[in-house]
Amino acid sequence: YQPIVVNDVRMQEILLNRRMVFDLCTANGIPTPPHICVRRDEQGNILNDVQITNESVEAHGKRITKPFVEKPEDAEDHNVFMYYASSQGGGGRRLFRKVGDRSSEFDSDCRQRVEAHP
Repeated sequence: YQPIVVNDVRMQEILLNRRMVFDLCTANGIPTPPHICVRRDEQGNILNDVQITNESVEAHGKRITKPFVEKPEDAEDHNVFMYYASSQGGGGRRLFRKVGDRSSEFDSDCRQRVEAHP
């Protein structure tokens, strides 16, 4: 009898790191959505050369037009942001773990986080 490992606990570290999941999918020929990975320092400041406009974000020669979602590398971090193009009214929406009957909040002044998240 040879048991089959279905939930490999050692893989949990990879599954909780979005960057590592993208790398693993790419290495195994699994399609992924268009994405840009941006590195931040301990304070949350962007370390890459990133160009942000009212309609898109560009880094590493890739451009993603809005709307797009910004997710932290750590899948346990639920500070997720959606950004809308100015042609769509602009602003953004912060998504978070459900509190009462809410799991997001729209902010008409929301801009891409270039510096640390407050």
